[in-house]
Amino acid sequence: PESIDELQLNPSIACNDNNAPHVVPQNITFGKISSPFYNQSAHAKEVTCLWTIFAPKGYRLQITMKRFNLDPECNSQLFFFDGEDQKARLLGKFCENFYGRGDLFSKHNVLHILYKGRHISPMFSFEFYFRHVRKVNKCARITDYQCEDGECYSRYQVCDKNFMCKDGKDEEGCSYQLPSSDLTCGIPPIAPNLTSLGRIVGGYKAVPGSWPWTVSIRLNQAEPEGHFCGGILINYEWVLTAAHCFHSVEPEKWSVHLGRYNRLVDNAYQIKRNIEKIIVHDNYTLVDIDNDSHLFSVPVNDIAMIKLKSPVPQNNPYVQPICITNSDQSQHNITWVTGWGVTRNTGFDLLLKQAAIPIIPSDECVKMLPKMANVIEKDVICAGYKEGGHDTCENDSGGPMVIYNRDKRRWELLGIISSASGLDCGEKYSPGFYTNVPKFSSFINDTIRMFSSIRREVNLEVKSSKKVSDKIQF
Repeated sequence: PESIDELQLNPSIACNDNNAPHVVPQNITFGKISSPFYNQSAHAKEVTCLWTIFAPKGYRLQITMKRFNLDPECNSQLFFFDGEDQKARLLGKFCENFYGRGDLFSKHNVLHILYKGRHISPMFSFEFYFRHVRKVNKCARITDYQCEDGECYSRYQVCDKNFMCKDGKDEEGCSYQLPSSDLTCGIPPIAPNLTSLGRIVGGYKAVPGSWPWTVSIRLNQAEPEGHFCGGILINYEWVLTAAHCFHSVEPEKWSVHLGRYNRLVDNAYQIKRNIEKIIVHDNYTLVDIDNDSHLFSVPVNDIAMIKLKSPVPQNNPYVQPICITNSDQSQHNITWVTGWGVTRNTGFDLLLKQAAIPIIPSDECVKMLPKMANVIEKDVICAGYKEGGHDTCENDSGGPMVIYNRDKRRWELLGIISSASGLDCGEKYSPGFYTNVPKFSSFINDTIRMFSSIRREVNLEVKSSKKVSDKIQF
């Protein structure tokens, strides 16, 4: 699915006069169900809706409620049965008491759902996601190591650098080192499509895996809608992002998804990493700007580093680090940015998007935005189209701004998506602001030296790859 609309099951199929359920086959692994007439005007008609969701054997169903507010007098009710029909065991019956219960899990691979009630107000409705999850059984041997997804491995495979668990927990806290010669950066095994400029706000979708350093920083309690900010993989255990992304620097509240393409639906190549530490730049702050009677805040020194609890594997083509450039922004005209941010209903709202964004010289940017001169001069890159319409947007923050180094035949990181200079994305004469990463090279390398278990800096020379670079066309 490329948009949320494609995930939504059509309620007219489930809500019919024949009392026939909407049967969801096992090849649909993730979806969204809403109450009938969701967000529509009230009516007195009583409706009955039925869904039967199948998962493959060895799996069960997980229900994550995103909105639940039915009639407080329980004239409308939602039932979950752990089987194919209403004769199965009742898993739960809800009218106004779902919140605070957490996710709901079936024991079997079939879930039957019944809704009965009246749509007496747009306020009273429900909305939830369903997904297949693997059943977790005990390991055959008590000495085995069990991953979160239920897979079992010999305890001798822990800390062996092979990353058996998808979240890398079998390699957390291990005291091995990787030689610096193992690190290649900025050379994606899957070439990006650069034939169309596109724009993030307009929804130009990227080729899956073509920007393998772009990561999704996610708020665990908000899953599956957990995507909060973008990030950039700069070596096998460190991620750069924007400091303003973190209202809390408690690592256990966050996770990093790498190799992700769809911000809601998982794929076979993506991996998850827990976070060991979040380091926000000491001088990060917000500067208040009064621009034509509109007061808003712009972040400066907007950079943070995330240390992953375990390194990422080196053999996943969808998960690769990027080099940090040593060149000055004035040497480049066009940059590329990627993210999962807002698309203003222009399509592909679930997929990773890319855009070509021109750099605006600092003196020109100051002329466009004289009241922001003190911000523009603080290690910020100004970029965008003067006519507007092409820009990064909400939830793109923390993602990469990259350039292609023709001499070294690799991609290099120039900036971090930081903020808009206007009240909305893509406004005319309101370019975006990006953290100038090379200006913070001391902060980055000092932090890595202080906290890394893998001792290396990020600005490394790498062998060029003719096979890959020959695919890159401008």
